[in-house]
Amino acid sequence: MVRHYENRGDDVRVQRLYERLQQAAVLKTGQFFRVSLEPTGADGSVSPHDATPAESDQFRLLIADDEPATRAVLERILEPLGHDLMIATDGGEALRAMLAMPFDLIFLDIFMPIHSGLDILYRMRAEDIQSPVIIMSGVAHESMVRDAQALGAVYLAKPFDTETVTNLVTRILHPSRSGEDAPPAD
Repeated sequence: MVRHYENRGDDVRVQRLYERLQQAAVLKTGQFFRVSLEPTGADGSVSPHDATPAESDQFRLLIADDEPATRAVLERILEPLGHDLMIATDGGEALRAMLAMPFDLIFLDIFMPIHSGLDILYRMRAEDIQSPVIIMSGVAHESMVRDAQALGAVYLAKPFDTETVTNLVTRILHPSRSGEDAPPAD
C-alpha cells in the first residue's frame, strides 16, 4: 500500500500508513485498525454464526464488494455450487466478518469504502488468518496486484465470466479435482 500511495504522490496517506505501522510495532499487536466484533445482525450487516468448519463439499465463502452488480454475479455463480455465502458491502463489514469467523475462501474487491481489499488482506496476514483470497478489481495498479500476490492472494480482473470464476474456485477449494496442488497466483 505504501508503494501504491508513494507512486500516486499521496504523502498524507503514506504518512498515515507509517504511523499505523509504528503504532502496531510499539503495541506489539500486529493490528493496523480498530474493529468492533459486536454482532449487529438486525440492520442486515454482518453477524457471526456457527464458526465450525464447513462440510466436505460445502464451503463458507465471503464476498466483499461495494458494487451490487458484482456481488449479484458472484452469488449467481457460487450459489449453485452449494457454498454457504456471506456478503459484505464495504471493507468494514468484510473485516468484522473475517475476524469473527473462519472462511474457506474470501473474495475481496480492492477498492471499497472504509477499508480497501488490500488493507483487509494485510490485516488478515498480520492476524495469521491464512484463508485463501481472491482479490478483484476492474482498475488495478501493477504494484497493488504484486502486493496482493506477495500476501498469497490470487488476482481476478473484472469483468469476469462464469467459467473463470468456477475454475478458480475449484482450483482453490478442490485442488485434487483440478489436478493442481495449489492455485497459482495469476
